[in-house]
Amino acid sequence: MGLLKLLKTEKIKGKIRLYFICGLRLLKDYNEKHQLVTELTKTLTTGQALLIHQVVKMKQDKNEKERKYVSLFNQYAELLSKQLVKEQGKEKVFQIYQNHSIKELNILSEKLIKNGVEFIVLATKEENKLIISQNGNLAIHCGKMVKELAGKLNGKGGGNENKAQCSFPNGQTLEQFFLYLKNTF
Repeated sequence: MGLLKLLKTEKIKGKIRLYFICGLRLLKDYNEKHQLVTELTKTLTTGQALLIHQVVKMKQDKNEKERKYVSLFNQYAELLSKQLVKEQGKEKVFQIYQNHSIKELNILSEKLIKNGVEFIVLATKEENKLIISQNGNLAIHCGKMVKELAGKLNGKGGGNENKAQCSFPNGQTLEQFFLYLKNTF
């Protein structure tokens, strides 16, 4: 049989279940893990002992960069919302973006609502998604609108009375739904 490694134990109905690996499978598993650790130490230019520390540091750096990005995007969204209000007015805003995520459009939508816009439709071709928002003063239920109308173009989504989101299989159906909303409202 050769080498044996106990992977984990589990208590089931008063008994203990053992998970283990042995023989050639254990040797193969060890070689794969050794190769992985070697590649990681080369890539991260660190020793095995500091590998976990380096990964934790990278994760912290990533989180810090994301916090800074969100802060900067909030500032950008405030400026962008003022520009959209200036160009399209406070009654309704319709805009399609190429390179914004739906998360970014959610932030922009909130800024537009705070700046007094009544009805908003924002779309992103990057993700083929669309968000509809309203300030709560209109007799429109955004979630029902998405459920009833987007489904006709294979769109999926939902939401509540004031905000809804939907996704489409491709950019063409996204544009069709966007234009339908723009021409209807």
